[in-house]
Amino acid sequence: MNNVLGKFVGTWRGTYNNNNYEFRIVKYTQDNINLKYKEDLLLIRYKITDNNNTVIEDTTTLPNNSLFVINGDHYEANGTYVLTYQGKNYKCGQNGDLYISIKATNPSKMGLGLYIDGDISVDCLNGPAQQILPTTGGMELTKQ
Repeated sequence: MNNVLGKFVGTWRGTYNNNNYEFRIVKYTQDNINLKYKEDLLLIRYKITDNNNTVIEDTTTLPNNSLFVINGDHYEANGTYVLTYQGKNYKCGQNGDLYISIKATNPSKMGLGLYIDGDISVDCLNGPAQQILPTTGGMELTKQ
């Protein structure tokens, strides 16, 4: 990937809707068995707390293959990286594509936003789940 993913790696923090977000981004190399090559992608684990420091969601200790670790998909020509997101209520619409991009004028700032797929399973009996990640319009994060 021409070493373009390294700029995303690290711990990033920000605030959105009175909640505190910490995203831990790592680069991961995996074998693409079908195409017989290795590929780099990003994985994101996160912790969300409210103003009282009560944990809303924490995926920081989950293994790489967990459904709830945000999984890299592709790097776009404009410098945006796209990842696949499934929240713990993914059957009720907590799912979509997460877009991250480093600010051109300040590499210690990153924009992040979720574009909701909103797919809802027949197993979802109580209607759509509340989104816990910033949606379109997103948020700004600062590298720690």
